[in-house]
Amino acid sequence: MRISNHFNNGTNPKNLRGNLTIKPKLKKMRKLTLLSVMLLGTIAVLAQKPFKAENDKYGLKDKDGNIIAEPVYDKIGGFSEGLAAVYQNFQHGYIDTMGKVVIPIKYSDAGLFSEGLAPVQQNWKYGYINNVGKFIIPNKYDDAERFNEGLAAVKLNGKWGFVDITGKLIVPAKYDAVEMFWDGFAKIQLNQKKGYVNKSGKEIVTPKYDKIYSFDKEGLAQIFLDKKQGYVDKTGKEIIPPIYDYIGQFSEGKARVKLNGRSFYIDKSGKEVE
Repeated sequence: MRISNHFNNGTNPKNLRGNLTIKPKLKKMRKLTLLSVMLLGTIAVLAQKPFKAENDKYGLKDKDGNIIAEPVYDKIGGFSEGLAAVYQNFQHGYIDTMGKVVIPIKYSDAGLFSEGLAPVQQNWKYGYINNVGKFIIPNKYDDAERFNEGLAAVKLNGKWGFVDITGKLIVPAKYDAVEMFWDGFAKIQLNQKKGYVNKSGKEIVTPKYDKIYSFDKEGLAQIFLDKKQGYVDKTGKEIIPPIYDYIGQFSEGKARVKLNGRSFYIDKSGKEVE
């Protein structure tokens, strides 16, 4: 996870490993929703602002500029669910919005809180703690990302899968890379091919495409295979087989395509239309 690499000293945290993503380093991970996590971080940063002192250490000030945490930290991360990770002497812990250390600085790595849990590394393995520092999901994974939509990506024996907040492995750890869940689906990658799983762990779109985009407002995801393009729906059905050199988004029931140098429109059945 290497959350320490993503400290930004109080600005909104970036998505961790967010492109197919969760590259063998994801990013993750979720949400309150990704948006709400970022909003919480924004609100907190407006009220509590990290500052760098002359000793090159970071502390925390309130909105009036009063110091509420002395500058003793090497880095301070963004706030999420009222807590921010701090980095001191090569170890991580958490402070609250008043600058108080509420989770001891003893972890090798620490991530954002989301849905009540945060991924941390201890004894070379990752697990999930709650907001008082208790391990809810044991530290047994090679890597871990934050929760989103009730699931979090974890890495075990070199492969990625997803656990729920009880620690149950919902999506088997068998993929080379994954993305966080969004609107009930997560991108997966296996042997350089991409697809989708749903929240029950079922492969909705078999990982067989060179590239796959997110589902659009029409419920379709653009697919790429052998330099050709098409669309699948949320059941995994190829609504438009990947046979076109180019295909645009559907609007009012039709999409512009290019094939063998010719440009024209098709409907969702693949029939050419005006």
